Amino acid sequence: MLATAFHNPVDVVNPTTIKLGINDWHDLIFMSRSPISYPKAALNYTYYKNMGVYAMTKESLDFFLNTKPGNLERVEEIELLRLLENHKKIKAVIVKSDSMAVDTQKDLEWIKSIMPPPLYYN
Repeated sequence: MLATAFHNPVDVVNPTTIKLGINDWHDLIFMSRSPISYPKAALNYTYYKNMGVYAMTKESLDFFLNTKPGNLERVEEIELLRLLENHKKIKAVIVKSDSMAVDTQKDLEWIKSIMPPPLYYN
């Protein structure tokens, strides 16, 4: 999966953006719509977000398709929690990029406002 650091602190508390718990070896430990981890002992903590780009083997995809959603996936509505709940390893590749989830009407209106007009070809 691709991940990137949050650039806008407001997005960290936005429940439509998925926050990632990533260890020092870039293993995904947890995903949540809540800000995780809580930076009690550090002020310079970097929050990472899901870019929505996944690469899976056929075996992993078959496992995902043939496994029922677990409690965490149902509560958070994050499909990759199905793999984490079943002890499957997910690697996070951190990239320098920015993205925005388009999950609400407000998000869509903002995206429309910054996109160039469409080009039409005959």
